[in-house]
Amino acid sequence: MKVFKAANVEEAVALAEGFKAEGRYDWFRGQLREWAPSSSLERKVLPDPGARSQFDEKLIRFTRWVTKQPALAYLAQDEHVDSLFAVLQHYGFPTNYIDFSTEPAIAGFFASDTQSPPEEPGNCIIYCLNTTDIKASP
Repeated sequence: MKVFKAANVEEAVALAEGFKAEGRYDWFRGQLREWAPSSSLERKVLPDPGARSQFDEKLIRFTRWVTKQPALAYLAQDEHVDSLFAVLQHYGFPTNYIDFSTEPAIAGFFASDTQSPPEEPGNCIIYCLNTTDIKASP
């Protein structure tokens, strides 16, 4: 893993945009701190047994509701589980998915957008990923 430092988010976005233009990286993820990328399910639900039961109850309620909506019923089918969780994730539901963007500016937004800074000291970060590396991995 290579680490590049920038003075601010704008400079970091410009650096990532340059990497994208060069073809070095094609996916980007912004975070408020240098935490290892992890899903909201890992961060919010798995460590807390009480949260797990609430998660299960909400998922069951939502899935029952979806099956009663003609335009959305397909989301309850096994072959559309990824689509179901993509919808849930964008409404704040914890999932195993981790968001990446193909646009460095969007990653920059998520690296800096907060109502209050995290309690932990540190730097915001933009992870840059080359999806060809993932496809080439065994």
